[in-house]
Amino acid sequence: MGEVDRFFADQTRTGRVRRRSVLGRDLDGRLDAVGAYVGETIRRAAGGVWQVDLHDPENGRLLLLLDDGARLHPLRDVRRMFEELCTTGTPTGVAVYGALHGAASQPAARAELGRG
Repeated sequence: MGEVDRFFADQTRTGRVRRRSVLGRDLDGRLDAVGAYVGETIRRAAGGVWQVDLHDPENGRLLLLLDDGARLHPLRDVRRMFEELCTTGTPTGVAVYGALHGAASQPAARAELGRG
């Protein structure tokens, strides 16, 4: 998941997506793909199922129900983290997001959570 954070940082410059970057073409589709990757990585690590939520279009309709009862919207959450990076320059925190939900494969993420 730390690679996603690095990827996002590499794809942006001064608060914007680089024109000739991978995300410079079809940003929405590619952010959804990254969100799906993050969600599936969490699902495989923590257990759970994907569900379509027809009553919640604001949250992207795709809901990840984890075995521990957590309800995640990874497509929406990854998009928000990316938008925050572009707006504030704050690192996205995808590795920490994954670690919080059971997919702590990066030592830095575990350390930031106090598990390192």
